[in-house]
Amino acid sequence: MRSLTLTALLSLFAPAAFASFTGDTSLSTVKAAFDNAGLPAALDINFNPTVLLEVTFPGPVYVHAGVQLTTTQTFPPPSFGIRILPPPLIAPPYVVIAVDPDAPVGVAEVRHFVGSDFTPGVPDVNLVEPLRNSTPACSNWVNPQPPAGDPAHRYTFLLYKQSPDFDKQTVLQCNSTALPIGFNVSSFAAATGLGDPIGGTFMLVAASS
Repeated sequence: MRSLTLTALLSLFAPAAFASFTGDTSLSTVKAAFDNAGLPAALDINFNPTVLLEVTFPGPVYVHAGVQLTTTQTFPPPSFGIRILPPPLIAPPYVVIAVDPDAPVGVAEVRHFVGSDFTPGVPDVNLVEPLRNSTPACSNWVNPQPPAGDPAHRYTFLLYKQSPDFDKQTVLQCNSTALPIGFNVSSFAAATGLGDPIGGTFMLVAASS
């Protein structure tokens, strides 16, 4: 009887724990969050996701669309994955781009990551396939550093179906030491044949007090 009671208690608390430690699980919820945050207009993108992008910081700290995180939580480079959905799934490889559209005029967008040649691995217990890139990132992770006094910035991760000649692109100088400011993700995607993003998520980060 005692074991049954313990099992019942575990089953009662498990869903809440699971919900607090996962990323996005609904395409419609992600799209609504993007729309409510004004991100399609801010980034000049058409956003109708067909793939759930999973973004995880060490900890683990899971990103779900619109979650508020700290500069400490988002300092280390994140890892990426895709949550398994019913077919059709757009075939890899993929490109992942992260940007901040909320820097001052003349600085935004700030480029926070550009990586290509991502392919999925073996799914975990949450049906998330980890994404691994077989080539070095074109633009390595730049951690969020929003200015003090600013409202939380909308740090946005976008997933694209990689175009055939993407790795030959010359629009962005890879591994450049130049400041990652003045980026335009929609222009970059158009110039490199990426088209519209197939997935994405975003987080809100303000300066630490």
